[in-house]
Amino acid sequence: ISECEWHSSQKLIKRAGGRLEMSFKATGLLEVLRWTLGWGRHVQVLEPEELRLALHDEVMAMTAARTAASISATKDVSS
Repeated sequence: ISECEWHSSQKLIKRAGGRLEMSFKATGLLEVLRWTLGWGRHVQVLEPEELRLALHDEVMAMTAARTAASISATKDVSS
């Protein structure tokens, strides 16, 4: 993340353990949600709470879809 400027208002803070905290002003959360999803397990949203919840909901929906697909595939093989 530190190699590029992702947003003109971004601020970066180096944290312990090699972590990096980035903050910036955004006009909408959908684009930020999609961007954070691209980082997978390597991202943690600290705030705003609305974005934290949206990320959580999306990850849970993805997990449920994957679980349902696995169950369906298992049933198809055993039939």
